[in-house]
Amino acid sequence: MTRLRQLALALVVSSALTAAGTSVATAAPVLAFAAIPFGAVVTEVAVTFAIQGISSWIDGLINPDKNKPGSAAASGIRGTVSSTGDGPLSFIMGTRATAGTLAYRGTWGTAGSTPNAYYVEERILSDVPLAACTGLFIDKKAYTVLWGDPPTAQGYPLSEARIGGVDYAWFKFADGTQTVADSYLTGKFGADADHPYTSDMIGRGQAKGVLTLRLNKTLWKNGFPEWMVETSGIKLYNPAKDSTVGGSGSHRLATPSTWEPSDVLPVHIYNALLGIKWGSEWVWGGQNISQTMLPTTNWIAAIAEASTLVDKADTSTEKQFRGGFEVTGDMEPAAYIEEALKACAGRFAEIGGTFKMLCGLPAASVFSFTDSSVVVTRDQAFEPFPAPDATINTIYSKYYEPSQGWTTKDVPPRFDTALEAQDGGRRGPQNTYEMVSSATQAQRLDFAAVAEARRLATLSLSLGPIASELEPLDMVDYTAARFGFTSKLLLIETMDDEETYEQGNVLLREVDPADHGSYDAASDELPVTYPTLSIADVPAVQMSGYQVFALTVLDSAGIARRPDIKVRIPGGLDDVASIKATVRLASSSANVYQGSIPYLRATPAGSYFEVPLNGVFLPAMGYEVQFDEIPFSARATAASNWLAITTPNVGIGAPDLDLLALGQGVLSQLGQVRSLIQQFNALGTILAATDLDHYTQRKSLARSIEVRMGDLEASFTEIIEVALGPGGAIATALESLYAAMGGNTAAVNVRWEAVTAPGGYSARYAITAEVNDGHRRSATMFVDVPTDIGQPTRIGFMAGQTVFFTSGGDAIVVIDEDGVQSSANGVKSINWLTGEEVTVVA
Repeated sequence: MTRLRQLALALVVSSALTAAGTSVATAAPVLAFAAIPFGAVVTEVAVTFAIQGISSWIDGLINPDKNKPGSAAASGIRGTVSSTGDGPLSFIMGTRATAGTLAYRGTWGTAGSTPNAYYVEERILSDVPLAACTGLFIDKKAYTVLWGDPPTAQGYPLSEARIGGVDYAWFKFADGTQTVADSYLTGKFGADADHPYTSDMIGRGQAKGVLTLRLNKTLWKNGFPEWMVETSGIKLYNPAKDSTVGGSGSHRLATPSTWEPSDVLPVHIYNALLGIKWGSEWVWGGQNISQTMLPTTNWIAAIAEASTLVDKADTSTEKQFRGGFEVTGDMEPAAYIEEALKACAGRFAEIGGTFKMLCGLPAASVFSFTDSSVVVTRDQAFEPFPAPDATINTIYSKYYEPSQGWTTKDVPPRFDTALEAQDGGRRGPQNTYEMVSSATQAQRLDFAAVAEARRLATLSLSLGPIASELEPLDMVDYTAARFGFTSKLLLIETMDDEETYEQGNVLLREVDPADHGSYDAASDELPVTYPTLSIADVPAVQMSGYQVFALTVLDSAGIARRPDIKVRIPGGLDDVASIKATVRLASSSANVYQGSIPYLRATPAGSYFEVPLNGVFLPAMGYEVQFDEIPFSARATAASNWLAITTPNVGIGAPDLDLLALGQGVLSQLGQVRSLIQQFNALGTILAATDLDHYTQRKSLARSIEVRMGDLEASFTEIIEVALGPGGAIATALESLYAAMGGNTAAVNVRWEAVTAPGGYSARYAITAEVNDGHRRSATMFVDVPTDIGQPTRIGFMAGQTVFFTSGGDAIVVIDEDGVQSSANGVKSINWLTGEEVTVVA
């Protein structure tokens, strides 16, 4: 008997979808299919299987690398998306998760002031239609798709990505029966200049998932995350649910619409033998195996055994042998079946052109015999003990845990000190149940494997014609005084059905049904614990200890010049990079200021540091101030309460009208560029709130780039606003370069504006460079054409030293901060503040 030779030859594999005339389109630049035939390899595998006789789960556990057939191994969760587009086709049977293959990605839209705030990925999850999406995992964390909510164009929102009623993630699923391209993707990217998503990107027969994320540094801490989709797999034919072949139900082999997904492993093997198809096109598995070659009584019994509900220690139940797997087109079906047998304690055999399987062991013997039935003239062999390397007393297994993002987890090993003493030490193979996603199922399999591997005896003999009806996978009992056997239960692994009706070369292995039936969950199930995959977000704590005070800004002569607000910030705060201060009018709650204050981390706990806001505040006006901590980490924060303050009654005075005062005003105004930018980003405006009342039309344009790492920050921002109204027209612009490290900052700010009104006009341009390491140092240059025609136009310089150079780079005039000018050779000088000539020694 050739055993599995016919099976191996029947399961000729190819990853090419031989669908002549089938239209398959995917989004550029990823292609879905590649042809990789492996017919020659399978023929060699057939010879190996013929020697093995049957394929047994216990052999696969003890010798996982022995006689491995085929090319690609049946192993692993595809947890990382493939983007090469040149891999084989794939599909899923049973419950399984996959990252799929990248089909398209892009960005679109603006959220607040953030351009390209939405990132989209479309992935091909299966090259055969899937029944349903049963779960979504982002960075190994389970997310709940709100299928009951009204969908948006980008799909259904995710519960865990909804913050304050705002959604930051959406998912949509296409099961593979779609006939048109996704309207969301064609709408957003149909006109893309480089990679348009066109109407022919349908992906007929391909199940696909589309995930859209909105930028949120709290949710997506590391940029766009990895994600996987869990599915119940493709629809499968189940003979146990077909009343026309001895089952019970509406399944019909010739009517795929009656099929449904299944996680019962013998159902997977049955379909692999018949061959997986899409429509009328063969995809993978058997090509010339008919249903008549699969005895339905045998297969329905195996399916029933696998579907039996068994107890768990928590009093719940589960199917005895369930699972799932992602099949790739370059995977040998024989290798797939071997892995499936491990997951369902199965055995498999080819018997005279038919294929049978067994889950666990038969309930009873079908034949009893003694030495009188043995053909004594034929060779016999008895091995009471296996080779030392085949003896095990434990097993170290892994399985795939859905609650941990489908990562592999260790099955709790069970040890037996008595067996270890008997064997001279602990012995156990390393094993992974590639198709198991239940810790309790994996424990039951380990328990049975160790027990069955202790059944040591094997026999080889020949039986007379009385045994002619026996087949491999039958259980018999043997009574033999010479071996000390009394009704010893044995499983037939191989036999030769000879023309003389004798059964030659019958290979028998000692078995005991109790190995599979004595597991008691209440006493035998070991506890399983899982580590935390991610650190929970720190709960937001409302800020406290902040104070505000009215501040009068004095000039060097001690003259009151401006109203301001001083803030007092507590020290000793950990994980705080800066403090955001927001000021609003008490009367209307309209925001008028928003600025960032670098946090002085050297300030000890119990003390504080004070900072003036240097904002543009009206005199004798009621304001409210709120603080928000900006942490180094992505933890959530909660703003402080609003603190009331009234600014001092300081108006414009005479010193504001001279050139020096004008320069100081320009400098002060430039010092607010950062706060004005932040106000603009917070949906405010760089135009003064009082000016807005005079303009009925306003447009703005902004762009910015920013990078942060720890206490390092660098940014560039540009804002332009124009406004029209009965009171005139105004155009104003800001540009800012900013760099910070700890409490040290450096900035270059530029502001310019042009105003026309019935009462006059004005134009101003100013630029300043400044650094602040606790002591602010700056240099400013401004150009001013004032509204008052009686005032001269001005070009001003404010710096510690002003220098004029020749075209060759030589300094010819140097004016120091005290007003003293010296020539290059130091001969002549003048005090620009008094006009007096003085002599300066070079």
